[in-house]
Amino acid sequence: MQAPKKTEPGLLLQILMPLVMLASVGLVLVLVVRPGGAPSPLVIGGIVVLLFAWIGVSVLWPARADRSCPDCKQPALVRIDPTSAVGLRCTACAWNDTTASGWYLAEEELEALEPLALEQRRRKALAKGAGMDTGNSAH
Repeated sequence: MQAPKKTEPGLLLQILMPLVMLASVGLVLVLVVRPGGAPSPLVIGGIVVLLFAWIGVSVLWPARADRSCPDCKQPALVRIDPTSAVGLRCTACAWNDTTASGWYLAEEELEALEPLALEQRRRKALAKGAGMDTGNSAH
């Protein structure tokens, strides 16, 4: 028995949705910044409703980690080190990137991200104290 396929949004939806969003923002701007008057309560109410709808969608359908390998396109990406969120490798081929972010994968795999973040901060402090460059510092 085959595993059920993931449903992906159609190409038309992928093309139209950004255009619809841009058009709605433009329409709101035209209505809000109309000459000679204050914005109507209907427009302000619509903006508030859209804001809460956006928050609701983001909470109910959060982003998921893309486990597709850049080389072989198989969904086989894993974190190189289970105690770190930096570095990914593919279990299906030889692809490996020691600088790639694995935070989305860690978020799916772990119950809490705080211990992972604290461990990475501790490692960075130890490396800095020893005069080593970890390559992950943002200056």
